[in-house]
Amino acid sequence: MPIRNRRAAALPAKLSRSWLLINAAKQEDFAPGLASEADSVIFDLEASVPDDGKVAARAAVLEALNGGMTAWVRISPTSSPHWEDDVAALSKAEGLRGVMLAETERPEQVTYTAMRLRAGTPVIALVESALGVENATQIASAPGTFRLAFGTNDFRKASASPPTPWRWPMRGRVWSSPPVWAACRAPSTARRRPMRRRPLSSKPAV
Repeated sequence: MPIRNRRAAALPAKLSRSWLLINAAKQEDFAPGLASEADSVIFDLEASVPDDGKVAARAAVLEALNGGMTAWVRISPTSSPHWEDDVAALSKAEGLRGVMLAETERPEQVTYTAMRLRAGTPVIALVESALGVENATQIASAPGTFRLAFGTNDFRKASASPPTPWRWPMRGRVWSSPPVWAACRAPSTARRRPMRRRPLSSKPAV
């Protein structure tokens, strides 16, 4: 059984800067991914796997995590019929480092997911909608939440946002992601200097 990259294996998840997403339906990619220089590895049971491949992919992930591998797993949202099977299977996974919950919109979704897994299993709340952004602070404070992640692609599709929603607003555009960033950084902002905004240009748009 392949051994996880030693440097990455010794790095606490809270210090991870790079996260490698691996299609859970491609079991042959598990070992190379774990041996890579990525700080953390996520087996993706959600967007990467079509509905008719969920059962086989879930079985492959469970086999890997009970066979010596360790990884995070992205699971289906609580609104999906696949969520129940995902958490039931992963509650028995020895090498599970944590889960990423897709389409998180409310804090109770994180807490309920954490309750269905082994005690202490961290949950990354993947915010992908305007409602999730609106509730980001509550989601970040929910029992079980380890970290927030922002799904820019799905957010853009849902809100018809421009290709780079993380930039400052220009001429009425809504800058969507600061609530997520603020929620992520909330515990450590006591002595942080306020962010400066760039002055908007007075030149007419070309």
